[in-house]
Amino acid sequence: MEIEDLPSHIIKEIKNTWEN
Repeated sequence: MEIEDLPSHIIKEIKNTWEN
């Protein structure tokens, strides 16, 4: 998954999901 291609707010959402 290319996180770098995603908008920053989407990255934050993904990271939040990974944290949980």
